[in-house]
Amino acid sequence: MTSVLQSNEIDLMNHKDKEQLRRLEQLRESENAIRQSETNFDRRRRLVTARQTTSALRGIESEENRRQRLNNDQIKTNGCNIAWQEKYNSGLNNDAQINYSAASEIGPMNVCCNYCVKL
Repeated sequence: MTSVLQSNEIDLMNHKDKEQLRRLEQLRESENAIRQSETNFDRRRRLVTARQTTSALRGIESEENRRQRLNNDQIKTNGCNIAWQEKYNSGLNNDAQINYSAASEIGPMNVCCNYCVKL
């Protein structure tokens, strides 16, 4: 009996997740349509309003919230940097774990090969 209830709950959760994903996709499509149809003036006005809103919210946020926001930003930035650092100047090492095709530029040719001592 319990497993049937759990199965029904999981099915309900999956249905809710699918419904939520469908709504998010509709919102994205709607937002894209609005953005494509907006004029330069509309875009500038939207961006100015967004900056003012962000500035006002940052002005009233608590020190703890500010610290948490900055910490989250730092974690996100570090994750991006770590992924890039693995690729940067790694052409001579040619690590099979790295997808080089995802980034066409892996750094300048300023590292010498240890075997033939050439760039």
